[in-house]
Amino acid sequence: MNILKLELTHFGKFHLKTITFTSGLNIVYGKNEAGKSTIHAFVRSMLFGIQDTEEGNERYSHYLPWETPHDFCGRMWIKKDDKVYRIERNFLRPQPTVRVFDDETGESLQPAKQHLRQILSGLTETSYLNTICIEQLKSATDPQLAKELEDMAVNASQSKNLNIDVKQAKQELLLKKQSLQSQIVNDVDSVHQKNQKMADESGKRLSRLQRSRYIREKQSSDLQTKIETERRQAEEELMAYERERNELRRRYESDKKASENAANANMTAAGGHGWLIWLVLAVLAGAFSIYRYSSVGMTNRGDFWMITIGACAAFVCLVSVFLCAWKSKDNKKNALAAQKISKELKEKLEQSLKEFEECKTKMPTDAADRCKPLEEQYEKAQRELSYLVHEQKEEEKILLSLEENDQKLKGAAAENARLAEEIESVNMALKTMDHVSERIRATFGNLLNSEASKILFDITDGKYEKVVIGQDMKVRVYADEREIQLESVSRGTIEQIYLSIRVAAAKLLWQDEPMPFLFDDVFAYYDDERLAAAINMLKKCGHQVIIFSCHSREDSLLR
Repeated sequence: MNILKLELTHFGKFHLKTITFTSGLNIVYGKNEAGKSTIHAFVRSMLFGIQDTEEGNERYSHYLPWETPHDFCGRMWIKKDDKVYRIERNFLRPQPTVRVFDDETGESLQPAKQHLRQILSGLTETSYLNTICIEQLKSATDPQLAKELEDMAVNASQSKNLNIDVKQAKQELLLKKQSLQSQIVNDVDSVHQKNQKMADESGKRLSRLQRSRYIREKQSSDLQTKIETERRQAEEELMAYERERNELRRRYESDKKASENAANANMTAAGGHGWLIWLVLAVLAGAFSIYRYSSVGMTNRGDFWMITIGACAAFVCLVSVFLCAWKSKDNKKNALAAQKISKELKEKLEQSLKEFEECKTKMPTDAADRCKPLEEQYEKAQRELSYLVHEQKEEEKILLSLEENDQKLKGAAAENARLAEEIESVNMALKTMDHVSERIRATFGNLLNSEASKILFDITDGKYEKVVIGQDMKVRVYADEREIQLESVSRGTIEQIYLSIRVAAAKLLWQDEPMPFLFDDVFAYYDDERLAAAINMLKKCGHQVIIFSCHSREDSLLR
């Protein structure tokens, strides 16, 4: 990948500034405060943006244009695989934007960030800062430089990435393991078994309550049916009793009336002595006529008629006596018959009265009284049923709670199993990391040592023939087959070792897609010979190299 052109539209002190680069070695020369570091920062910002971090916020404030604070943007052209891409960024917050274009067709590539990551071949900002981008460590002392160099070399030898701290990664894995272990719920199995036992017992109690409830419900239903049947039978018996009573009353009234009629008929038949009355009247009428005739005679018409009337009355009475006597004979026969009928009716009346009185004693029990024992049993069954329903609901609540606890415990057991798997995975990762670290030391570490040694040998004109990252993770430098401690060499030499390892690491990490190197005043402590050797090495490394310098000697060496 090569950087073709930069356009600092509005960035820091620059406005509409354009800079072009070639595929080989490029030198951006400028005096102090000319803006070299600004251009260097612009490249970084165009590739990765300005993050909302403490360092990013400081960089944002530092490079926000003073004259045009409302315009903070730029463009950059990159060539990769014979294809040119244009990156456009607006850094202005709160909504910074990035767009990526195919410069030949003008097509906007979406999503921009994803395409940009593909163009950079996965290069991250931190990897960029730790490999291809090299700044002069102006504020660090020699021991600090040595420590930084050792840490960088350790990570490179173990992970092929200067951004990965293997020791820190292992520490984080151990912390994660501790965190996972702290999340495991203790005694889940025993608590689950106890909860399951309680749930089984509760289920059995619930089954017994359900059976008892079913029995009580059936008993209540049967009692209710019996009560309805008894009430219906009682009503039917009462109606039958009323019908029988009314029939007996009707018969009694009929027999009583018939008896009374028979008694009257008997009395009528017994009335055959009426002829005596007519006889007495006849005697009185005859006696009156005789007395009148004997005492007065028939001297005048009045007496005549009185005697005649008396004689006629006597005659009529005698006729009546005869008729009554004749009728009395028939009445005697009728009286005997009436007497017999009256006796029978009297017996029948007495029987009817007896039956009527007996019917009173046979009056059926009232329906309410008859059903009262059954209703008492029904009420008792209902009370028991209500109690059973309440107990069943309470037991169902207990069982539901136990089932919920069971689900939680199952979830906890499953989570424990998952955590155990994760812990096992962490253990495997730790073992794998140790195993891979050993393998890397034997492969990449050897390659890195060899490449860095070769670069350092060329830069120092053979004074330091070897750089070794040993088993103890220490960086060792050898001269004349003798180990030299980093603290005992000059700052320039340490920076040359630093450059050798970085260039070696970058060449190994990006063999298929060489990334451009950007150096900002990294040769300040180099003497002319070693600077010439370093420039010559960079010209031959196969990467695009952009050197920012305030010294003219780099340019003169190129000429």
